Amino acid sequence: MFSITPDRASIHKDEDSTASENSETKRGARWNRWVFQELVVRAWIGNLQHIQELTLKEQCPYSGWSLWPVGSENHEEHRTHGSEILGLVFEKIVAEGRKLLPTINDSTACASEVLFAEKLEESLKNALRNAGVVIILPPMDRKTEISRKLAPAMGINHVSPHSVRAALTALDGSGMQTLDASSRSVLLDYILSDLDYEDIGRCTAPLIPLADGLYGSFQISPSKYRLNSRTESGLFTEYKAFTIDDSKLSDGAHHHFVTAMDAFQKFTNIAPWDIPGAHRYLNTYVFSSEGSMKGKLNDIITRPDLMEWIGHFWEWAVLKEQDGVVSAMKDFWLIPLFGGRLRKLSHSQPALDISSWSQIAQLFREIIFSPRTAFVDYPIYSGSLSQKVSRFFRGSKLIVQCENFEELVTWLGQNPSFLNTASHKQRSQLVLQLGGMSAAAKYQNMSSSEKTRILPVVQILSELPLYHEAFTRGKER
Repeated sequence: MFSITPDRASIHKDEDSTASENSETKRGARWNRWVFQELVVRAWIGNLQHIQELTLKEQCPYSGWSLWPVGSENHEEHRTHGSEILGLVFEKIVAEGRKLLPTINDSTACASEVLFAEKLEESLKNALRNAGVVIILPPMDRKTEISRKLAPAMGINHVSPHSVRAALTALDGSGMQTLDASSRSVLLDYILSDLDYEDIGRCTAPLIPLADGLYGSFQISPSKYRLNSRTESGLFTEYKAFTIDDSKLSDGAHHHFVTAMDAFQKFTNIAPWDIPGAHRYLNTYVFSSEGSMKGKLNDIITRPDLMEWIGHFWEWAVLKEQDGVVSAMKDFWLIPLFGGRLRKLSHSQPALDISSWSQIAQLFREIIFSPRTAFVDYPIYSGSLSQKVSRFFRGSKLIVQCENFEELVTWLGQNPSFLNTASHKQRSQLVLQLGGMSAAAKYQNMSSSEKTRILPVVQILSELPLYHEAFTRGKER
């Protein structure tokens, strides 16, 4: 039946222009073409279909590409033999939508289900297999001929970050729930590699490792996944369901998140910690019990357990954003006072800072630590925060300095009972300290405008129980 020649290289070709249409050469060439392009191809596809049915019935092991026609790494050399059976079998299977294409999952699929790869790194290949992404990866001797047959009209996409994102999204969680951390990390690195953040934001595959052990997707939602920077380490520890576990990120992915955070924040569900996010954290975790008693609490609460965390928070907040942080956090108790107490930022009267080593500060510390002083009644800044934070507090009028004459007298005027706890000696020392402050000492030499400005302060001073004539409680020793 076949047009046999002494060797296969001598098979007649239909392109031979020296022979007439009715010549034996032409008829033999057309016969050869029909045999190799139709008969053999159909027979081969029939065999593949039969093997597939046996495989499904578990009557024989899956053989993959080994059952397909051979190919050649050098396609031009392969064409000289005139067969091209591999490419024709592939082309017809795709065109007919047959579920016969071998995949890396040791199964078969039709063209509409697969992505095509000429090569894959072993780690990515395993990750895609574990996730259930359907990939056809022809052996080295077959990929050249199959690649030549691929065309956009076939509907087969090549493996790319975009196509893998789409494939993972199409899985809709199936196959992803039991995916190991290593595979997720490899897939995460790969789908980030093209820097197409807008498309990344549409990927619903759970690949972002979270601190609670689960995984989140890039798709935008009301609750953001936060990436902790170095300054946030150990700060927002309770927000585990929405905190990215950077220990499970590769160095490349972590660097990517950090350097391209603006793009991630715009197009995806990932965001850095910001003041609004911190507000939600404080409301949900730090002051949750106080929040449930809204309207029943004083401006000062006792929470010594929070002192260290408050210090850490302010270090982060003043570095992150100084403008607006006080107004944003006004309903929270974030000013540390002596005695493990915290004061609301919204309080109109500032606390007194006696954290320095000046004589007046040491005198105030002596007063508040004396047995007769119930300092829990007075807003005195603990000074437990850094100088940078304390400067921010002073600039925001949250605390006042005891070394400043006007600020000190104004504070004493707001808390006159504080002086009732001071001894006769301590009040005498305070009078001497106040007298030595520049504003009081130079009062007589001030201009009229300066005197007008300081007159209210002098008036407050004259009404304070500082001087001997104000001592009506009896003699003190």
